[in-house]
Amino acid sequence: MKPKILFVAGNISSFDATPIKIYDYLKATSHLLEKPKIIGILDIRSFFNRRKKRDVKNVFSAIGIPVIYTIRIFPISLITVWLVFKQGRFHKLYANNLTAGINALFLQKLAGIKYIFDFHGSIPEERVLIGSWKKESLKYRLMKYLEKGIAYNSKGNVAISNQALSYLNSITKQKPNLVIPCGINFDPQKITLDIRNKIREELNIQDKFVVLYSGSISPWNDYDSMKLAVQSIAKAVPNQYLLLVLSKEKKDVMENFVSQLGLQGKDVIHLALSHTEVHLYTSSADLALLIRKKSIVNEISSPMKFGEYIGAGVPVLISPGIGDATGETEVNQLGFVFDRNRDMEKFSDMINEIQKNRLSYFDRNRAFASNYYVLTSVENKYQILYNV
Repeated sequence: MKPKILFVAGNISSFDATPIKIYDYLKATSHLLEKPKIIGILDIRSFFNRRKKRDVKNVFSAIGIPVIYTIRIFPISLITVWLVFKQGRFHKLYANNLTAGINALFLQKLAGIKYIFDFHGSIPEERVLIGSWKKESLKYRLMKYLEKGIAYNSKGNVAISNQALSYLNSITKQKPNLVIPCGINFDPQKITLDIRNKIREELNIQDKFVVLYSGSISPWNDYDSMKLAVQSIAKAVPNQYLLLVLSKEKKDVMENFVSQLGLQGKDVIHLALSHTEVHLYTSSADLALLIRKKSIVNEISSPMKFGEYIGAGVPVLISPGIGDATGETEVNQLGFVFDRNRDMEKFSDMINEIQKNRLSYFDRNRAFASNYYVLTSVENKYQILYNV
């Protein structure tokens, strides 16, 4: 008999990285389950935004997964999850983040409900990084205590990197703690040179060295180092350089981002694409940027963009200390590790290396992504967790 699991998610009213992950791995593994459902725990403002909730329901209905919403007020969310769990006769919960994990922990203590915890990253550390909390604050210490309690009392935990696995193993080793990186929902082998060339022609960038930035303009990024890299590349290939930005950020945010990097509008193409289009346009680039701050948040991370970049056959310029991605880049020759103290003259050598071996990167990166970042490649791990 297939396990029957209720997925509990945080705010999925905007279809950003977290709900995309939920959608992607449910799409890839729903055949292992019996009638899964999702509960989205929303802040009050999002809860009463009918358009956003309708859009998300439409997305998940495409793969036959019903979505229920509740308000992120603890007693309300706790009761809602418990009622849906009992009414649907589910076997266990799948807690997709810290908010969901807190509900799962209390239901385990109060009602004996089993759960799996998906540790996407340390929310308390993220709040410190963006300046919302201080490490000395009561809220930070309480959330760190709950984070450890959730991992300790679960039936199994998902770590998104080996660094995150070490953290989970320091809390408990008496259960399955499995590494499942943030995967990709497309087949890298279906990204062909014809697709790459067609998109470069569509964008009229056939004669350009295209550097890619994809995603939101987030506080995890190291913008000083990114500017240094962008300016150095631009000097190495004058008149050929172009920055392609794939992001749904608003116009004023993008203008500020371009200004931060010291670029002019003529050097940039900005496209706001759907989730299903991003990997196709990613393939048109020659180098992708993944330059982030040194922090515990990034050390245990698994950026979704890394899988998208290499899955589309694009070499990566990556910072030291980004989850497993930095080591994978260096060991498997998927791109270059960027140290801002390196000799800036080496950027010319790097670009020459890419231009000379662009096809080799295209094939090697897609092959690596097929083996380690396609969601179906980790199906056996989900099967272990679902049945634990």
